[in-house]
Amino acid sequence: MGFIQKAITFLTRKQVFFETKNFKFIYYGLIISLAGFVGFLLGVLSLQSFQIYTKNFVMALIILSALFVCIFSEKITFNKWFTYFGAFVGFMLALILLSFFYSVPLLILCDSLFIILPFMQAFGRLASINNGCCSSNYGVYKNKIVPVHAYEIFFNLILGGFMILLLFYNPYMGVVSSVYLLGYGGIRLFIEPYRNEEKKIFLGKYSLYQMLLTFSFWILGVLYLSFSLIYKIPINVLFRWEYLLNAFYFIPLIFIMSLVVFFTFGVYKKKGENHGTKAY
Repeated sequence: MGFIQKAITFLTRKQVFFETKNFKFIYYGLIISLAGFVGFLLGVLSLQSFQIYTKNFVMALIILSALFVCIFSEKITFNKWFTYFGAFVGFMLALILLSFFYSVPLLILCDSLFIILPFMQAFGRLASINNGCCSSNYGVYKNKIVPVHAYEIFFNLILGGFMILLLFYNPYMGVVSSVYLLGYGGIRLFIEPYRNEEKKIFLGKYSLYQMLLTFSFWILGVLYLSFSLIYKIPINVLFRWEYLLNAFYFIPLIFIMSLVVFFTFGVYKKKGENHGTKAY
């Protein structure tokens, strides 16, 4: 616990890295945009490994997913429920549209990209620690102080590692996606009692928002898993070093869209604008 507390103290030393007369640029947005940059690069590699690759498709995916994540953010919608839940809704809408227009099966598209999400979320939680948002860094449960974001980082890394291991067994289409949905829903259910949510109406431990997120993930995960077990469509994942060179082709576009993410989540007026539990 001592190491975790020291790490949290280090990460929360400073929230603003640059400011002008009217605006502040915060580390929260910088970390989120860096997580997005790394996630997009890994996503391009994963799409190729899953044999889903054309330049037009990948460019459309990068642009649409970044824009939809920003549009459905808490800052744009002014809805505190639209934090990660809103980002996921926007991301899923982008995948559904791309699946339809490019005739790519939605499940294989989800398999190829959901495997990146736990690592992006673990990276992104560093932003939550820095900003002290999303129910603060510490929760109190039975008179014990609990580092909730550190817990989620740890469990996300385990979940992501397990999903990668699954690929070595050539699972059916939809299995990897269902593992993420069921697993992350379980993670949120586990850590919810420790979070400082305003209203916990279920068993005195769970807020309406968290229960909605958990059960929507579980329902979608069960649907994906049911489809996978009924149709049993095998997938073959193959990695080649040349895929790295292909990924570098998209770095300029990824950088531009990461800037869009940064200006959405990292730039705030000095007066009258809030994010999470902090005012800037």
